[in-house]
Amino acid sequence: MISQAIAGVSTLLLIGVGWVIGLRLLLLARRTRGIPELTLGAGTLLIGGLGYPFAIATNVVGATRPALAGVFMVTGATLCHLGIVANTFFTWKVFRPRALWARGLVGLFIAAAAVGFTANLRVVLATASPAMSAVQPWTFFLCLVAASAFGWSGVEALAYHTKLRRRLALGLADPVVTNRFLLWGVTSLASSAGSLVNAFFTLASPLSVLDPVALAVCGSCSALSAVVMTLTFLPPATYLRFIEARHAARAATR
Repeated sequence: MISQAIAGVSTLLLIGVGWVIGLRLLLLARRTRGIPELTLGAGTLLIGGLGYPFAIATNVVGATRPALAGVFMVTGATLCHLGIVANTFFTWKVFRPRALWARGLVGLFIAAAAVGFTANLRVVLATASPAMSAVQPWTFFLCLVAASAFGWSGVEALAYHTKLRRRLALGLADPVVTNRFLLWGVTSLASSAGSLVNAFFTLASPLSVLDPVALAVCGSCSALSAVVMTLTFLPPATYLRFIEARHAARAATR
């Protein structure tokens, strides 16, 4: 089906992006000792590069080896929880480093990750063959946590992009850097939207995330996120020239 193809391709894109960009940022953090590079690289690798493969493995072995599927499920959920926490650290350190409320919000996300991990582990340890209905509440919970984390990052990035656009008009900002905040806002909100759709369908039924509509919408959000993230961190030279030329053209008309 078309929806399954969209979901499959987008998942592979996110896994590839998770590994390439995640490792690239971690290597950068090794040189710079920067917390933003470290947290964003870790979050990208944990969610896309590691968490998604375990989610796929859970679906592949679920029907024949439910006990192993349970282990994969907990592992994938744990990796995603840790990645979400790393993402919130990035948002805090980049956009609100001095805000006490932002620090408290990061603490809430850490608590949510601990609750999600403990609950998923308890479900798996309680029975050798955990049913999908047993993990439904915690899958829904994880989706909401992810949507909140990505949504916060997206709103902060777009707000900062607006500030940079004003400075750009005065020649006080770089057009490429300004565009990157826009791109990060878009990719974050796309991830948030995909998580909200997953949450809605998970609440309806444990298996409804496999609904064609859910697969198509979430797959589209994932594909958009992967493409825009690539433009953010691995932009081709033609794209950079386009951004700079567009800025020059706008400056000439003022």
